[in-house]
Amino acid sequence: KNNVYYNSRTFFTNTSLKYNYRKWGFETKLNLEDNTYIIKNESENLSNRQFSIGNESVINYVFSTKDFITANFIYRKKPVVENYLYQKYIRTSYNSVQKNLITNELQTTRSAGLKYWHNDFENQFLINTFLNYSIESGQYFSNLNLDKELISAIYFFSPRSSSQFTHLFTLSKLVYPLRMKVNINTLFTHSNYLNIINNVERQVNLQNFNLTLGVKSAFSSRVRLENETTLGFLNYKSQVVTKNTSVRNKLTFVLIPLNNFSLVHEFYTYVPNRTEKSTFNFLDVTARYLPVKTKYSFSFSLRNLLNEKSFINTVTTDYSQMIQAIPILPFHFSLGGSYRF
Repeated sequence: KNNVYYNSRTFFTNTSLKYNYRKWGFETKLNLEDNTYIIKNESENLSNRQFSIGNESVINYVFSTKDFITANFIYRKKPVVENYLYQKYIRTSYNSVQKNLITNELQTTRSAGLKYWHNDFENQFLINTFLNYSIESGQYFSNLNLDKELISAIYFFSPRSSSQFTHLFTLSKLVYPLRMKVNINTLFTHSNYLNIINNVERQVNLQNFNLTLGVKSAFSSRVRLENETTLGFLNYKSQVVTKNTSVRNKLTFVLIPLNNFSLVHEFYTYVPNRTEKSTFNFLDVTARYLPVKTKYSFSFSLRNLLNEKSFINTVTTDYSQMIQAIPILPFHFSLGGSYRF
């Protein structure tokens, strides 16, 4: 009953200009797009043609061989044709129906960012920090706070406009007396959204903060340890207030009894919601034969030794529902090999 015929034709061109003068660098990119689409179903026959333009500019300055700073500016207008696939009502559950108010608008994005990079290769010291502020307007659907590990998710989201501030910080340092490398990563986002839900305007405020601490032993050692811990803090404010704290930990133990042969043990612990106190543990063991001067390599892995079957986590707010449903293979093994030529 919901069959849709969808046809899209796009013509685009990109032009870039790059210029360097002493310690200064300048680059600008201009893109033009002409998009025509046709959508047909049993009750409607829609067609539209839209023209969009965008620009991205980058300015960088090199302080020394170890430090440089970069500023970038982005302006983009683009059609969001996916909205026409959801013109009527959206059933988010058996008892809930949301309506999306569709307008034939271009989505406009304006963004400005500043990045500082310090790379001291001799002392193995790296600092990378990034600030970015963006404003978007125009209705669209998006996946929010999803990552590559999610297999399936449902997230209904239809903002009129949004703004977001992002701060990323990375520090990596080799502690030579301990022969260990220390990593610190932080990611902070503060977002504001104006939503239209069932013909009612609603302001949404969302804050995310992730802190990752990691240590890694020297690469040349025959016994290596790696550990990475990530703490996640989510704070959602609207008519409903939601707070969530998650913990992830990955412990890796590498043993190299012989040259070119290694045993890797990986133990994962994940607590998606500390309030519910649900903990998921996973253990993988891998044997690898990686000769340096030859073209071939082999590996043998035992996966999910603790035999976890599935992982499900649900976060519900007043405007959306996100379901993390990750089916996990039970205990299994895999054999791999490669040949380079």
